[in-house]
Amino acid sequence: MSLAAMPLLPELEAAHAEPDAGAEGVRDLLAVVLHEVRTPLACLTATAEVLADSFEELGPRDARAMLRRLQRSATWLQALVDNLTAAAQLEAGQLHLGTGPVDLGECARTALGLVGPLLERAGQAAEVAGAAPLAWGDARRVEQALVNLLMNASKYGGAGAPIRVELGRLPGRATVAVADRGPGIPLGEQGRIFERYARGRAAVASGASGLGLGLHIVKTLVERQGGEVALESAPGQGATFTLALPLAAPLELSAYREPASREIECRDLTLSDPTAAG
Repeated sequence: MSLAAMPLLPELEAAHAEPDAGAEGVRDLLAVVLHEVRTPLACLTATAEVLADSFEELGPRDARAMLRRLQRSATWLQALVDNLTAAAQLEAGQLHLGTGPVDLGECARTALGLVGPLLERAGQAAEVAGAAPLAWGDARRVEQALVNLLMNASKYGGAGAPIRVELGRLPGRATVAVADRGPGIPLGEQGRIFERYARGRAAVASGASGLGLGLHIVKTLVERQGGEVALESAPGQGATFTLALPLAAPLELSAYREPASREIECRDLTLSDPTAAG
């Protein structure tokens, strides 16, 4: 989709309708977006130049480190594009979800593989524990939600702090939880943390980058699949986000047929600062 054809975000639409009232908000939003783009783009450019100019002199260890840097920056940049695209699709009612059996353990492992370079950079270990029955929904969108939560846990969990992914079940639900050991979320902020562009005090105080879209997208994607998102947190005690999705009924599984073919596509990611230590 071309930029000209993409639906405008609500802030841009409001500013277009009322130029005087919305111009400042649009400028602020664009300033944040430009800031988010500039850092990974500069890192990509500089690293690529070093690789091109000094490839023959670099040893395997240095070359691998630079490739990791490229990977983190590319993930960050792709995440920004995917976040803004998802926000526009949600606003326009054009975000389409598939249906089928969802192995939450496989989704969690795939998500961990995608954010692995960011966790490695921060010295954070993550593991998947427990077991969950098959859920019913869109596996790719579940992976997207888990990538959001893992990036969030990495960003605020602290350098070297472990992240736990726990699989389980509730009556009629399959669950997967992501727990960190970060500063936690005050009770007064928990009601609005899933709002679009909302960022908690800890996020603002830390100076960590982000648009405040990740948790909003998590909640929306899960609820569109008939599920729920729960948050347990207290200041200084970390945060645990639990996704609960409908179980796959035996009748659904017996009638389900795996698609004959599937196009290769880029996975949706969410914004995170891969150069941050936590």
